[in-house]
Amino acid sequence: MDKHWVIDADASDLPNLIGWCPFEVDTGTVVTGLLIMQSGYLPPHGGRFEGVFHPDGQEEVEKWCGRHADVIEQCVSARDNAEREQAAQLSGSA
Repeated sequence: MDKHWVIDADASDLPNLIGWCPFEVDTGTVVTGLLIMQSGYLPPHGGRFEGVFHPDGQEEVEKWCGRHADVIEQCVSARDNAEREQAAQLSGSA
């Protein structure tokens, strides 16, 4: 399963649910054929939050981010905490 994910802003205006699409870092491609809806601020399958996507372009992304700044803040915080925990586990096993 993909390890990098973006929020699909077009599918994420439901209360307490975030729509996640896989993101191919090497090509900068959002895989729009797969959408996973879930609650919480961490992407599916232990993946990494990379940003926000909207099929209608950057202007719609900015509108969504303006309405949901708290979601972005929580996703970034959850990502940073998960990365710190992983680093601590790796350093403890060395």
